[in-house]
Amino acid sequence: MELSSIQHIDPEHLPDIEADVFLTTLGFESRCTTVARRLEKLSCRKVAFARTDHIKEHAFQENQAYYSDQGYEIVPVESKVPDMEAIFKGYSGEKIQVILDSTSMSARWYFEFFRWFSEEQDHYTNATIRIAYTMPAYTGHEELRKVKSVKAFMPSEQLEKDRKKTALFLGLGHEKNIAESIYKKMNPDRLY
Repeated sequence: MELSSIQHIDPEHLPDIEADVFLTTLGFESRCTTVARRLEKLSCRKVAFARTDHIKEHAFQENQAYYSDQGYEIVPVESKVPDMEAIFKGYSGEKIQVILDSTSMSARWYFEFFRWFSEEQDHYTNATIRIAYTMPAYTGHEELRKVKSVKAFMPSEQLEKDRKKTALFLGLGHEKNIAESIYKKMNPDRLY
């Protein structure tokens, strides 16, 4: 199957789209249900893939209750990727229309979705796939605390005897080897 065209749709027109299947993810972020709430009047098969390792995190339980109330099939994904063959086995013929909410999908999951469509060319002559995504909301801190220099945390020989346990929190930076060099200088008891 080849990509023939791309068209951007205004989010306000998303509920007007007819679909055979709506696929989304039952994740732990509250934004997981944003697209589903816009498509509540959609009358098609609705499937929410659920990662089984997020059951007790953040908004997972609330999202699960919402999807259950709205009549979604909640499909637990026990392996690394959803079973696309099982989802699409009942659909065949000339064309299929799918809405895919990739908001909480891992890159591996939506790669698998596109891989399946590209390799299973015998099922459909034409597939219309609409992809929706909800951006996360970012709330910045008004007042940031001053960052201390690495030297302030370096152990001195005098304090080595009475040294308390140290932990180092590192963010994922983009400069090569910076985190590793800080870790080596600090030699913390624990790294986060």
